[in-house]
Amino acid sequence: MGEIAEVRVNGIACGVAWAPPYRVEITDALHSGANEIEIIVYNTAANALAADEHIRRLAAESETRYGRRFRMQDLDQAMATVRSGLLQVPTLVLRPSP
Repeated sequence: MGEIAEVRVNGIACGVAWAPPYRVEITDALHSGANEIEIIVYNTAANALAADEHIRRLAAESETRYGRRFRMQDLDQAMATVRSGLLQVPTLVLRPSP
């Protein structure tokens, strides 16, 4: 929910992984010999808002002044689950040829 990754192989865009199981088919971009795999990881707005101290301070000041009138998409709970970057080593899964 807070992670998006674009996958390129040998300069060819293969797809975007944005939800479990985070898989992208790369077969058509592979060639014999060495291949270059590039994974570009993006943060989402949820991560950016949850980690932004300025936004958190404004939300707290607003709540102090006006009371809790709304929740900024549960911003206070989002910090507990903020993730960013690759959280494990990517793996390639080889499937046998038909």
